[in-house]
Amino acid sequence: MSPEEQDVEEIVYGLSRSASIAGHGRIDSFLAKPKSQQMTLKGMVKGTRNMLDRYVDKWFYNEGIPFDANSPYFPPMVNAI
Repeated sequence: MSPEEQDVEEIVYGLSRSASIAGHGRIDSFLAKPKSQQMTLKGMVKGTRNMLDRYVDKWFYNEGIPFDANSPYFPPMVNAI
């Protein structure tokens, strides 16, 4: 073996740690489609309903109305909401 051959290192190419087995590497995060920021109708209804629930709950608690109260006026009120 000549002295020149002793200084040569063998380089083995393989998957880097950032690349997955499926072949998705770092570049995929830059090329991915951005998530939609527009709220869907379902999301709007869910948010509005959660807010309404909190307001009704606070009102019941503030007025001291028990949650198991039985009144003939309660079902029409809930239907109106």
